[in-house]
Amino acid sequence: ASDVYKRQPYWLDGHYLSAQTALRLGYKQVADAIRDEVTDFLARLPALINLLFNDRTPFVSEQTKQWLASSGSVNQTVPVVQTDEELQAAKACFDENGLEAALRYLENLPEGDPRHQFHRQFFGAQLLEEAGMVQLAQQQYRMLFRTGLHMMLSEWEPSLLKALEQKLTAEQ
Repeated sequence: ASDVYKRQPYWLDGHYLSAQTALRLGYKQVADAIRDEVTDFLARLPALINLLFNDRTPFVSEQTKQWLASSGSVNQTVPVVQTDEELQAAKACFDENGLEAALRYLENLPEGDPRHQFHRQFFGAQLLEEAGMVQLAQQQYRMLFRTGLHMMLSEWEPSLLKALEQKLTAEQ
């Protein structure tokens, strides 16, 4: 597994499959080592977790994301860092090219989880406000506020709830 990891570090789904095979064969330490290597790799390149191929297929499958989230060592700040980078880029786009270009940039980002979608919509409303479209921004804020009041953790951050569920089932 170590050799494959070194030759193909970006094949994250392949590492997940290798770890699952190691587990089935009784090599838990090997499976843990694979996950640790992938986690360390993603800590250096956090944007990979949200990338899409040209056909809009996720670069990292949902199963692989859940596998990584089930690790106690996963850096939980990775998605937030990515969101901050996206928002900084959108702000730079707004400053250089105007509102329409910035909103288009936000719209063309990979969908991400509901939490990231919510943050991007909030930031889009802030850009509307900054561009002088205060009433439109207020409508967006109102809609987001109402949505936020009714969101559950399973909708807000499904990977966190899945990790909790895995912890509970592991103890049984």
